[in-house]
Amino acid sequence: MAIITHETEVLVIGGSAGGMYAALNAHAMGAKVLLISKALLGRGGCSATFGYIGGTHSKEKQIPQVIDLTDNKSFHDKIKYYGHYLADQEFAEKAWSYNETFYHRMEEMGLYIRRTDDGDVVTSGGFGYGPISAKLGTSGKGIMDIFRSQIFRRQIPYLEESSGVTLIRSGERVTGAIVFDYMKGTLHEIHAKSVILACGHVNWLWDRGTATREQAGNGLAMAFHAGAELAGIEQVWWHIADVANPKAWMRSHMYPNPIPMTSEVVEFYNSDGEMFFHGNMFRAAQPSYYLQCKALTRQIKAGKARPDGGYYASFGKIDPYNIREYSTVGRYMEKLGLDPKSDMIECAMTSHQQRGGVAIDHGMATRVEGLFISGSLAADFITGIITVAWEAETAARSAVNHARKVTLFKNGSAIREVERRFSKLLEAAPRNPIGPSAVKEQLRQLMGREMNYFKSGESIERAIEGLREIRNTMLPRMQISSKNLVSNYELLDAVDISDMLDVAELICIASRNRTESRGAFYRSDYPFVDNKNWLKNIHLSGNVSDPTIRLKDVNLKYVRPADERADFLTTEY
Repeated sequence: MAIITHETEVLVIGGSAGGMYAALNAHAMGAKVLLISKALLGRGGCSATFGYIGGTHSKEKQIPQVIDLTDNKSFHDKIKYYGHYLADQEFAEKAWSYNETFYHRMEEMGLYIRRTDDGDVVTSGGFGYGPISAKLGTSGKGIMDIFRSQIFRRQIPYLEESSGVTLIRSGERVTGAIVFDYMKGTLHEIHAKSVILACGHVNWLWDRGTATREQAGNGLAMAFHAGAELAGIEQVWWHIADVANPKAWMRSHMYPNPIPMTSEVVEFYNSDGEMFFHGNMFRAAQPSYYLQCKALTRQIKAGKARPDGGYYASFGKIDPYNIREYSTVGRYMEKLGLDPKSDMIECAMTSHQQRGGVAIDHGMATRVEGLFISGSLAADFITGIITVAWEAETAARSAVNHARKVTLFKNGSAIREVERRFSKLLEAAPRNPIGPSAVKEQLRQLMGREMNYFKSGESIERAIEGLREIRNTMLPRMQISSKNLVSNYELLDAVDISDMLDVAELICIASRNRTESRGAFYRSDYPFVDNKNWLKNIHLSGNVSDPTIRLKDVNLKYVRPADERADFLTTEY
């Protein structure tokens, strides 16, 4: 394979919000930057399609104020509803203070935010949050287009359709990465003083997910194998609001948030025609994904819905004009031949966002020198566009400062190891061969069956056993039919499978160790919130099949839950 070598000060792996914003900030600080994107810049992952801009926003730029958060209801609600009391509260305080900075900076870059004639920002239903961009369901595209254009305008070097394979380590320090350009069939050996991982959520592990195919857990796997800790990865948000059929429409889900400029929301009905959930039930919890799941679970227990359908989204109480003009929902309802006033859409549960991720300090540094994390790959439990932007700027600052203190170190052993790995994959000729896509599908079906929203100790053990069987019996039979390196998606799938298996098994192991239910995490054999024993995060490191497990107490500086123990399905976190 052709190998291209690069030298840079700051290497950023991840081409969506966290990666592009980190690259822009590092470049603005004077660093030499190289940006890697597995998809086209700003076109992959969740960032391009997120539908809602949360937070408050003032008419003029504000200087962040120091506020006593001990009795601050808004902050307490975020820790409860969004962080499930697992977020480091001092970290959250810093990240959410970026609110004003982010929106004004986005407007300066060209993002259109709706304002009244007096200059006030239009919000959803007048609730005091949610500045309105173009339409509910497309806010992400506007921000990604701005970041993408800024990367081009500032002439920041980048590689698109290129996937991180492994991080380069020199002793106890990360000094670069090996990247595979799967469209051109080349390997890139990149030596860097600092590396920022910004690979986003890990959703492609389930047969139903709002992810795009490139979200294969590469960032989590690269960080873990480089020596970083993963934290809270058992916490995966599911939601009830995706289209059941056709399956290809899963990402076009029924956002629970109010339609822009109104208080109108989608309502969910069970098979008996009874309304059981709408977003205005929990105005402080936006988005309300995990609360949707609790409400649906009660319907399933009553025999009035199923995880894969039997319940419906209704827009019947929303003005059709508002659906058409201020939401993306109206357009695809028309394409499905549905009338939003009279027709309901059958929905099914879908995996959505990873809440945990790579363990970091308040400077977005991992425990491995030279490795920093940006965006939703971090174990922050509060991920949203504002926190992603704060994390990106913070990671950039830390990475640039680190780069200024160290010399560039070149370690050539990693590229030789990757060459051998790729040659082995391409030359494999096993008996009874199977394609990489079939292996991925087996993994995703297994996770969807045993590690969906409804888990138990028994299902977790079955998932671990099944993953190890895939590793031991299917990987040796995997064969890549095309030996052409250009646009070889089979080879990309084969590379991704190892990361997917590793991350899936680690999620299972973390899930096995959390003996309670909380927020995004539900175990039917432990259907209660245990605040006496589980205001802790599970940290994993070392070996995938037998990782070192460390429990770390949550920083509860400002607020803690009032009860020691609560019924999971009825409590609000």
